[in-house]
Amino acid sequence: MRGTLVAALVVLTCAPAHAQWQAVTGPPGGTVCAVAIDPLDADSVYAGGRLLWHSSDGGTTWAHVENVPLQLGDLISAIAISRDKDGPILASASRLLVSHDRGATWAVSEASGATLGSVQHGGIQFGPAGSGVVYCAGGNKTIHRSTDNGTTWARLDTVPKEVRYILHFTADRFDAETISFMCYTEDKKTYWVLSRDGGASSENISFPEGESRVVSLSIDPDDNSLLYLCTQTYAWGRGYGQRYFYSYDDGASWEPLWDPETDRVPGPATRRKLERVFPDVIPTPLPAGEHAALDRRELTWSEDKPGRVIRMSEGRVFRSDDFGKSWAPSDEGLTATCVQRIAFDPHDPKAAYCAAHNSLWRTADEGKTWSTMLVHERIKAMTFSPDGKHLLLAASGNGEHIQRGSSQGQNWQRVWGTRNSKEGVFVLSSYEATSETGAAQHVCVAVGIGFRLESTDEGASWHKAGETNFGQQGYGPMRPFAQRVVRGVDLWLADNGRRRILSSTDQGKAWELYAPTKDWKLYDWAFAADGALWTIHIPIDPHARERWRKISVISGTEDSTRTFDLPNDMNAMALACDPKDAAVVYVAFDDGRILRTTDSGKRFTLLEGGPRGLRVPCLAVSPHDGALWVGTDGNGVWILDNPKRAEAGPVKREH
Repeated sequence: MRGTLVAALVVLTCAPAHAQWQAVTGPPGGTVCAVAIDPLDADSVYAGGRLLWHSSDGGTTWAHVENVPLQLGDLISAIAISRDKDGPILASASRLLVSHDRGATWAVSEASGATLGSVQHGGIQFGPAGSGVVYCAGGNKTIHRSTDNGTTWARLDTVPKEVRYILHFTADRFDAETISFMCYTEDKKTYWVLSRDGGASSENISFPEGESRVVSLSIDPDDNSLLYLCTQTYAWGRGYGQRYFYSYDDGASWEPLWDPETDRVPGPATRRKLERVFPDVIPTPLPAGEHAALDRRELTWSEDKPGRVIRMSEGRVFRSDDFGKSWAPSDEGLTATCVQRIAFDPHDPKAAYCAAHNSLWRTADEGKTWSTMLVHERIKAMTFSPDGKHLLLAASGNGEHIQRGSSQGQNWQRVWGTRNSKEGVFVLSSYEATSETGAAQHVCVAVGIGFRLESTDEGASWHKAGETNFGQQGYGPMRPFAQRVVRGVDLWLADNGRRRILSSTDQGKAWELYAPTKDWKLYDWAFAADGALWTIHIPIDPHARERWRKISVISGTEDSTRTFDLPNDMNAMALACDPKDAAVVYVAFDDGRILRTTDSGKRFTLLEGGPRGLRVPCLAVSPHDGALWVGTDGNGVWILDNPKRAEAGPVKREH
C-alpha cells in the first residue's frame, strides 16, 4: 500500500496543553567560527556560527540575536565592528550582513555580491576611527577595500595571481593606509606582504636571517614606522621555538627583540610590549592546559580594556582579562554543538547524554545545564550497560577503545583498546543469555570489522569472542545501531558506512544485507514500538526520475511496506519513534522543520516553532516522559515537552 505524504497532510485541531519548546539549550560549544569585541565597549561581544550570539558581560553569558537574515546552511565566519559609535557591524555568511544600530537590527548589505568570496575569522577589519575604511580578505584569493564603511567595495591588485591562500591579514588600527598579510603561492612558497598606501602597491617583507616560518606581523601602536615580527620553528599556529624581531625599515632588516631559547622570561618592558603588539601569539596557558601560541584566526582582543582576550577552543568561548595568563569559560547559553547522538539514562528521567563530533556532554536537569567530558574523542557508538548503572562508549582518539563510566558521568576508564585504527568498534549492545549453570546472564557485545568482543560483567572487561563478517561491504557505521525483537527474533541492524543496513539475528556473529533496502541509500532509521522499521532513503537507481528523499515503513507484524513521497524541497534528516506509542513518529528536515504523525503515517502535520533554519541530524524521544529532544547542527539541543499535544499545522513549501 502506497500513499502520498503531501495529499495526506491535514491540520490537527488540538490544544497546546502545556506543550512548550525549551529552545536553544544544550552544551556551550560547537560551531563557533568568529568572535569580535566591540572596540568601544569591552563587555559587548559577538560570536558567530550557525547563528549569531551576543554577550553584554564580556563573554560570560550569551543571548541569541534575533532577526539576522541568515539562509539555510549559512555559517557566520567573520565579524567586524566599527571603531565609530555610529559605525556599522559587518558579518560574513553566504552574504554580507550589516547592522547600522550596533546590533539591534540586521539586513543584507547592498554590496553583498559574490566578489568578496568566503571570509575567514579576522578577514574583515575596520581602519581607524573616523576613516570609514574597511578591508575584506576573502577566501577567493582577493582583498577588497571600502572607504564608506562597507557600502561599496573595490578590489585591490595587491595579491599576486599565483597566490593560493591569504592568511593573517592585518589592517592597522591607527593608519588606514597600512595593511599586511601572509600568503602561500602555488609553488608552496610563503610571503609576507606590506602595503603603506592602502593596497595600491606593496612590497614583500624579508624574513630575518635563518627564519622561514612567520606567525604574525604587527605595527607598533605608538610608532607607525616600527614593525614587529614573530617567527616559529615548528608546528604552524601552535607556538614552539618562537622568536621576536623588530624593524624600522619596513622589514628590509631585522633586529632581535626576544628569543625564549636564550632568555626564557622576557623583562617587564619587553613583556608589556609583546602583550600590546602580539596578543595573538604571546605564549600563554591555553584553556586546554597546554602552552602554545594563540592563532589570530581563533581569537579577538579588546581595544577598550587592555588585557582582555577572547578565544575559541573546541567551539567553546573562553575569556582572559590578564593577557592570557588565566582563562574562564563562557556560561550556558552559547549553544552551538552539532549533536549526533542522544542517550537517556534508564534510571534518571532528568539525565541524558549528547555526543557531538569530538566530545560528550551530560545533563542532570533535563537540558538546563550541561557538563562536558572526553574532549577530543570521536564517539562512534554509545549504550548503557544492562543494569543501567554505566555508560559504554566506542570512541577514537589516541587509538581505538571502549570507555566505561558511571551513569553520573564519573569514574571513566578505558576498558579495552588497540592502536590499530582498522580495529575500531562500531556496534555496542547487550542481550540476556543463559549461562552454563542455567542462570540468567547479561552479555555486552562490541562488533568491529572482522571481530567481536563480549563482556559478562556490565562492560568492565572484554574478551575476543570470534570473528564476524561485519563491514565486508563497507566501513564502519555513520549512524547509531538499532536493536528490536521482531516476531520473536532479536534483530540487530547497523549501517555499514555506505548507507546500507546490515542485519544480524545471532547477536552480531554474522551479518547480511537487509533485503528490503538493497536499492536504497539510507540516511536514518528507527524502530517503532510494534517492530515496524521507519527509514529515510534515496533510491539509488541512476535512471530514477524522482530521486529526492523518501520515508518508508516496513511493518514488523506483516510483510508490507508503505512509502511516502516527500516534496522535493524537503530533505529528511532524522527519525524518532515514540518508544511507548507505535503510532507516534517524528521526522526532521535539513531546514529545522519537524513533522509529526499520531496514526502511523496516515496523516502528518508540521510542528509549530522549534529550530527553524538549522539542520537536524538527530532526534530522540524520552522513554520517561515522551519529550522530543532535537539535536541540531550548530545550535545544541532543543526540547519539546508533551510533543503529541503540541500545536501543528499543514506542511507548506518553504523557499
